[in-house]
Formats: sequence, C-alpha cells, structure tokens
Amino acid sequence: MRRVVPVLAILAWRNLWRNYRRTLIMLLAIGLGVWAMIFMAAVMRGMTDEMVRNGLHTLPGEVQIHQRDYRRDPSVVNSMAPPSGALLQALQQPPVVAWAARVRVPAVLASERGSRGVTLLMGPSGGGKSTLLRTICGLNDASPVMRRWGAVTFDGEPIGDGNRPLLVEQKAAVVAGPVIRALAEALPDRGLLTPAQQRDRIIETLQIFGLAELDVDANLLDLPVEQKRQVLILRHLFQHPRMLCVDEPTAAGIGARSLRFWKASRASWVTRFG
Repeated sequence: MRRVVPVLAILAWRNLWRNYRRTLIMLLAIGLGVWAMIFMAAVMRGMTDEMVRNGLHTLPGEVQIHQRDYRRDPSVVNSMAPPSGALLQALQQPPVVAWAARVRVPAVLASERGSRGVTLLMGPSGGGKSTLLRTICGLNDASPVMRRWGAVTFDGEPIGDGNRPLLVEQKAAVVAGPVIRALAEALPDRGLLTPAQQRDRIIETLQIFGLAELDVDANLLDLPVEQKRQVLILRHLFQHPRMLCVDEPTAAGIGARSLRFWKASRASWVTRFG
C-alpha cells in the first residue's frame, strides 16, 4: 500500500501536465471562482456594515434608553423625564461621546388633498434638528467639518443641485429696508412689472395670506419677530418651491395672526401660485 500511493501521485501529476492547456484552464477557472466568492463576500459584508452605520447615525444611535413601558407601547405618553442624578452623571462620562433627548413617534400629515404617514422628530435645542434641515436643503454641502451619510430622495429623485427644498432658517438674516422692497426683490417676474404693478401684486398677496394690515412701507427691522418670519417665508414662496422647509416656524408663538397666515398658506398657495 505504501508503494501504491507514490505511484498514483506520479501518475496523477503526469496526467495533469499531459494536456497542460486543459490544466491551466481548470486552474484559471478555479482561481476566478474563488476570487469571485471572496470579492462578493467582501462587498456584501461592506454593504451590510455601511447600512448598519448609516442606520445608527441617522437616528437611533448606538444605544437607546427608554421608559420602562415604551417597548411594549411606543406611545409619546411613555416618554422619559430629562436625565438627572446617576443617569445624567453616567451620560457625561466616557465612553459616552454625545447624547441627546429625542421624541420620535409615527404621525400622520393630513390636508384637504390627502394624508401621508410621517415620522415626528422632536428634541431639545442643540439636538441636531436644524442641522438635519440645513443638510437636506444643501446648506452644509460646502462645510468641511460636516459628516454626511445615507441617502435622501425628493419627489422620487436623489437630492442634489437643482432638486433641493428651500429653507427658511431659524435665524435668517434680515436686510434693513421697507417690506415692499424685500418682497419685490423676490418676485420672479420683477423685470416685467412696473413699480406700481409690483406694489399691487405684493399687497394682493399679503391680503391672500391674511396680512392685509401689514404696512408695506414699514422697515422690516422694526416689525415684530412673528411678522419678520412671515415676510421671509413669503420671499421664499415667491420662488415657487416644490417644498419649503421652515425651521422653528412657531418660535415667536402662535397668535391669531399667525394662525390666519398658516391657514391662508395651506388654502391658497397651491391653487394660486403652485
């Protein structure tokens, strides 16, 4: 038996190289097959790791702390009080890098034309809500310190140049001057209108949006915070955006005038300016 094994090995070796082309083709096929399996396994593993990282960084985070009954009933009622005592001390020590309190619940956005399920994201100041809005609207693209991951679609297409929502920032810059000039500068057909026609268009628009009592000759800087925000929102609406994001739209409170403005915006903008 010991003599048979060496003989068989010699015969097998000679048989491999008797037709070296066939042997080389087989070796090449086996090598390509092994390389393809290793490559696909590495790609799938990389895709899985990237999906997990994107999912964690986008919203949930590495670790979540919930109220005791939240997992059984994920209602906003089962929320937690602000961290204090030992919990707060643990959150402020390594290995915790950063933490933020958030309220994330399913919600429904409804109008007279339809409804859609949305995710309601709430959190304290500094939790990243404004940063998320600025990133979606492209205002952080040029920032070298901003990390971005994941993908966002708008109207079924990936967001990018020419396919971005407009954003009215929470602390948007206000230029000194009369309201009439601030709004006239945003008219898309300003070059085709005389100053009188521009004034008539703006006054008509203010009436539609429930701001008929607003003095168009008043200095924008002298207006209450609520009216400043409304004028800035109208400036953006004049650009006919498919979507307008407003950061902290009710930061100045919700008064009767503000409610009229938002109701008029919902009722009249799509039919008149959409």
